[in-house]
Amino acid sequence: MSEIYTANVTSEQAPTTNTGQAQTSLVTPTDNSKKKKSKFTKFVFYIMALLLIATTALSVFMAYKVYIIEKNIDNDSSDKVPTSSDSNTTNFSLLDKDALEVLLKNASIEGQEKLLSSIKDMMEGGTSTLRLLRKLYPDKLVYGDTNGYVFKDINNELAMNNYDKNSFSISADKNGVPTNVDYYEGEKIVSYTGIDVSKHNGKIDWEKVAASGIDFAMIRVANRGYGTEGNLLSDERFAENAQAATENNIAIGAYIFSEAITIEEAMEEADLVLSLIEPYDITYPVVIDIEDIQGDVGRNENLTPTELTDIVLAFCNKIKDAGYTPMIYCNLKGFIGMLEFERLEGIEKWYAYYGNEMYFPYELSMWQYSSSGVVDGIEGNVDLNISFKNYK
Repeated sequence: MSEIYTANVTSEQAPTTNTGQAQTSLVTPTDNSKKKKSKFTKFVFYIMALLLIATTALSVFMAYKVYIIEKNIDNDSSDKVPTSSDSNTTNFSLLDKDALEVLLKNASIEGQEKLLSSIKDMMEGGTSTLRLLRKLYPDKLVYGDTNGYVFKDINNELAMNNYDKNSFSISADKNGVPTNVDYYEGEKIVSYTGIDVSKHNGKIDWEKVAASGIDFAMIRVANRGYGTEGNLLSDERFAENAQAATENNIAIGAYIFSEAITIEEAMEEADLVLSLIEPYDITYPVVIDIEDIQGDVGRNENLTPTELTDIVLAFCNKIKDAGYTPMIYCNLKGFIGMLEFERLEGIEKWYAYYGNEMYFPYELSMWQYSSSGVVDGIEGNVDLNISFKNYK
């Protein structure tokens, strides 16, 4: 026995020099190891066989299920959704292409009905068409024009204002036009209340205006007629208003209603403004007012946005060179439709918008929120403004 087992031992197991006793001690463990390996090999074989059988059965079952599913997709035209027939069985009816389209159409109709119902409720509640469109297209700037509504993409590469809508305190009349606007940081008001006036506001009692809480006034210096001649005229009450406002500790700025159609005319307007404001302490901006004339034809209506922007920039550069802060006054159509707004980066902006929210995403310094304000010391309505900067 010893010699037989010894013959089956590998060269790594056998010693180079042995005695018979030494060989016996080596051969005996080798015999037991082979018996254990034989049992282990059989066990592993049985396990692998079972796994192979199980895998084969599962593959056949899955193939059959795929066949059934594909057959149902081809043949079933039901528009049913999964239903439970009893507590133990659930039957599923698969949707084919036509049934899916029906389901989507029904969902679309339901969505349209909800949208139309929401629109109806808003319109019945007094929401104007323009404000409704602005709610429906939050990624656009929407304004009315003579040919309908204009939808302008918001350019997120331009400087945006960072005013928090929840930090505004806005009182409004029944038509939604603000009667007073303040801006807060915490519990502190950090905005300034102002008016803008011209000779059309008549004789003003500036002492009463100051007592009513007005911080600043934008006073018209001059205007250019929008007729063919385009006559340039100074405002006959500018000097009176500028002097009296300053005496009552109201900070003042100045503006010109422009109808310039050439750069030369813009420079002429700037020269006139600078000559008229020179005697006064102008701490707020000096403004070029660009407007779309309602009910009449303005001189600048046939200018391209590029041409009008060149004119505005020429005016602003002249004002800046004289040591004042230049500013542009426009409504939404003026800024977005009449001018090339992207070229106005870095210039102060005074925005005219009469709504109970500030509908303007871009950077701005002042907001004219009403043309129907009431201020003690001024007869009739007056324009109301909020400034987010203390230029004084």
